[in-house]
Amino acid sequence: MAPDSSNSQKGRLIANFLGYQFIWFFTVWCINKELFLLPLLATGIYIFGHFLYSYQKKRELLTIGIISLVGVLTDMCVINLGILQINTPQPNILNMPYWLIGIWIAFSQLIPYSLNWITRKKRLAVIGGAIFGPLAYTSAIKLNILGSTNLIQTTIVLSIVWAILMYIFIKIIERTGASNDSIK
Repeated sequence: MAPDSSNSQKGRLIANFLGYQFIWFFTVWCINKELFLLPLLATGIYIFGHFLYSYQKKRELLTIGIISLVGVLTDMCVINLGILQINTPQPNILNMPYWLIGIWIAFSQLIPYSLNWITRKKRLAVIGGAIFGPLAYTSAIKLNILGSTNLIQTTIVLSIVWAILMYIFIKIIERTGASNDSIK
């Protein structure tokens, strides 16, 4: 089956981007209400909806799995090294809260689709990662979901980490062949 019209494709890319934003804000709301597992359910529905319109489910599943794993392992290191702290008691795996795993799963399909254009501009992706990656964590710190003993040092470390992550994510997408061309 060939890809749909460009308007339909644009609509799906916008839905992909807005869906991720919804997941992020819904997760924050759920954490404040101590509904720690609900964000995972929402993420599952979001990913399921994405796969309904997918042409290359195996490639996309591989991409989502690898990017999620890299992101979760990276955040697990950042948390266990004490760079970030989790401020709310909640279910977790090796000090990694379930909600943060859900955020990574949702984010993992954002880059190959609504942010796919950045995969062709590696320098911009690295710079964007260094700037915007830490902003999400800073927001979570300001909302008292995450903590930091030294916000400036944390931001510098996260900027470096996210610059590297964005480069790695682009390489993963190139290797797996997942892109916004693979959604109906």
